[in-house]
This record gives sequence, structure tokens and C-alpha cells, in this order.
Amino acid sequence: MIMQEVCREENGTLVTDARPEKGENIRPRGQDLHPGQLMLPAGRVVQPQDMGLMASVGLGDVRVRKRLKVALLSSGDELCEPGEPLGEGQIYNSNRYTLKGLLSAWRCDIVDLGVMPDEPAATESALSEAAARADLVITSGGVSVGEEDHLKAAVEKLGALHLWRLAIKPGKPLAYGHIKDAVYLGLPGNPMAVFVTALMVARPVIQKMTGALITPPQSFPLKAVFSTRKAQKREEFLRCRQVRKGQEWMAEKYPNQSSGVLYSASWGNGFVRVPAGEIVQEGDWVDFLPFASLLSL
Repeated sequence: MIMQEVCREENGTLVTDARPEKGENIRPRGQDLHPGQLMLPAGRVVQPQDMGLMASVGLGDVRVRKRLKVALLSSGDELCEPGEPLGEGQIYNSNRYTLKGLLSAWRCDIVDLGVMPDEPAATESALSEAAARADLVITSGGVSVGEEDHLKAAVEKLGALHLWRLAIKPGKPLAYGHIKDAVYLGLPGNPMAVFVTALMVARPVIQKMTGALITPPQSFPLKAVFSTRKAQKREEFLRCRQVRKGQEWMAEKYPNQSSGVLYSASWGNGFVRVPAGEIVQEGDWVDFLPFASLLSL
């Protein structure tokens, strides 16, 4: 078979300068998939190319799992919605929008129930409604030292708590359990702690609940252009970005690693994961975990 692009017509005759070989430019039937070949494994999150592949073999209907329904609640009388004037002692509720963005990226149906008042009866009522309307209940705030009494009591009254702390930084305050038939995740209140625990804890929980294939986040080694001052007792997730220095790609750390500095996540494009008890010296190889590998299931 000769390509049309290398042919021309001269006085009613087809002319080409090409010298075709036998079988050239011929696509045999069945070259894409063979009989009995697995096309897509169960648990795969369907991608645009998968839609085209299924259409190419004539599949009009495919059985998939339903989207996970996630109820989202914020805790704290100090929270104010963006666009409203801040009162004395108030802060804008950034966590609500960080979590809604992540849950949308993870293809969840969101039940946004707003802010729970810092009052035991209201907390219990809000959690009960959330559990009745969703498969997974996520709260932000109310699980740090000095905050947890009424939230912890409400969860234990309506269900059970199975975990109440994590050895990671930021993100130590974290609760995991169930409320009635719904799974419960209580995330911290600090913005960066919410971001880290959502990516590293909530995401695999959602993968498990949706039946998605769970694979470790993709990471790769980079040389550090920074040092850490002392070893931490907890695994630490430093906000960093990949930068080119000469002929090498390296990891640069944002200067302020406070759990309240959300800008560090927008400035950076990944985490450097530092195991507990270790320090980083400039020039060390570190494990760089790009955000892009965590923003989809």
C-alpha cells in the first residue's frame, strides 16, 4: 500500500517515486487487541483515552462504580466566608475550598454542609445529618489539642473512633472512624495540615472506598538545594519545587514551612518526604513527590 501523500497523477496515470515493501502501510484486523486480551482492569479510573478505546471496540454500555458521596463540614466559630468582612478574631475558611477542589479532582459528589457551630448538640446533629447523606464524612478543624472534646464525644456517641493521631508533620491531629454507616475522617484545622492529610490520607481512603486500584504515588529522586536544621520525630512533608540548576533538576524548599502558610503549596509543585529521625544536607538525594501525581485517583 502506497501513501497518497507520495503519489501524483500524470495524464491519467498514478505515479510515485516511492519503493513500497510488501505489507507496508497495511493495518491488519485485530492489531490493537487480540481475542481474550484484557482491555482494562477492574478498578481502573476511566481516562479519556479509555473512553475512546471502549468505543473503538463497539462498547455502548460499561458497568462502573458510582461516584463516592462525601459530606464536607468545617468546624470553628471563627470561620468567615470569602467575600465577607472579617470580624475580630475571624479567619477565612480556606480549608473548605481546598477540600472541595481536591474532592472534585477525585471525582466525588460533594455534600457541602457548611460550618458546624462549636457547640456539642449542634456538632452531633451536623455529623448525624452528614452520615445519613454520604458515604464518607470529612471535617476540618476541631481535632487538635484543646479542641477535640465535643467533636470526639459526638463521633464516639454516633459511631466509633479507630485512630486519633498520626506521626506526620504537618498533620498530627487526625481522626479516623465511622459514624453510623459512613466512614469518618477528621482533618486538622491548619491549612497546610489539611492539604497534606487530604493528599496522603483521604485520597487512599477514597481510592479504597471507590474500588480504585491503589498504587503508591509516583516519586523520583532529586538533589536538595537546602538543608534541614534538626531531625523530626515525625515523617515530614516539606513544600518544595523542582528547579533547574545548570544541567540538573533539583529540589528547592519554601523558606517558611509553618502549617499555616498555604502559599507554600501554591509556590511549590511537590513534597520532599523526610523520614522521621533524618535530616537533609544540601546536595543529598531526596524523595520528591509531585502534586500532579496526587491530584487524581
